[in-house]
Formats: sequence, C-alpha cells, structure tokens
Amino acid sequence: MWEPDTLRAGPAGPGRSEDGMSGKKKKGSAEAAPRAYGRLTRHERDTVQRMLERRASCREIARELGRSPSTLDWLH
Repeated sequence: MWEPDTLRAGPAGPGRSEDGMSGKKKKGSAEAAPRAYGRLTRHERDTVQRMLERRASCREIARELGRSPSTLDWLH
C-alpha cells in the first residue's frame, strides 16, 4: 500500500529526524546550550568570580555560562 513520505515513520520514530531531534534547528556552536538544573561547576564559579571582578551584570554572566539569569539570583 502506498504511504506518503510525510506520514511514514522512519527508524527514529514519527516526527523525528535521523539524529533523534524533532523538527527544530540545531543551535550554532557559538551559542552555549542551556543546561539542565544543577549546581554550578568549579569552572563556572571561577568564571562568575572573574566576571564579577570586571563588574559584569548577572545577565552577561548567565549568557556566558549558557544558564538562566535566575540561576545567578544569589548574587544580589
């Protein structure tokens, strides 16, 4: 029986591409991917310290770390 390509589920399942992603575009490597909930790593804490010494804003620091600005609410 003939089935249109748009309805046929491939090996990754319906609505997913070969790489397992849904139809969303991948972010460029220049942009940090947001992290799941969790503690800041030692490297991230060191980065926060250096950026605070340079008087960077919480939003700038969060952008650099690829984290939500609310992750850094404790800085206030």
